[in-house]
Amino acid sequence: MNKTKLSKTVSYILRHHPESFDLKLSADASVKTDRLLAALKRKFKDITKADLVELVENDSKDRFSFLDNQKRIRANYGHSIEGVSPDY
Repeated sequence: MNKTKLSKTVSYILRHHPESFDLKLSADASVKTDRLLAALKRKFKDITKADLVELVENDSKDRFSFLDNQKRIRANYGHSIEGVSPDY
């Protein structure tokens, strides 16, 4: 799997256009990890939760984080979506 393409796609979804993948972010800018994973399977057929964990844990710019024991995921900064406000 192309890790750069995955990172850019997750950024696109979580920072700018969740609706393009039939997702809606919570007010804290997070979405259920399982829902994101299901949406990503349209583009990355073999993606697993382990791929997302690796993306979050190995991102040198700390772009993403998990909440609630990896049940939710969010982008940490750079949102252009009206009405979301990550609470750090």
